[in-house]
Amino acid sequence: MVVVSDREARGFMFAHDKLSWAKEKSKTDFENEAAGKETSIGRTRRLFYATCGRAEQSLAVAGGSGART
Repeated sequence: MVVVSDREARGFMFAHDKLSWAKEKSKTDFENEAAGKETSIGRTRRLFYATCGRAEQSLAVAGGSGART
């Protein structure tokens, strides 16, 4: 089982909320994409691909807004 959380990532290296469209890309995200630079969204996409690819029997992907009530 893999649980991904931007809050637990403690930094800017990954952006699960942006990958799932729960949060809009920043101006810097757009600038880095246009310049061909590596982005947190790209790193997150590769991490997500790698974790999903390791499923041996089954895979379930669930998302949430991250909001606490």
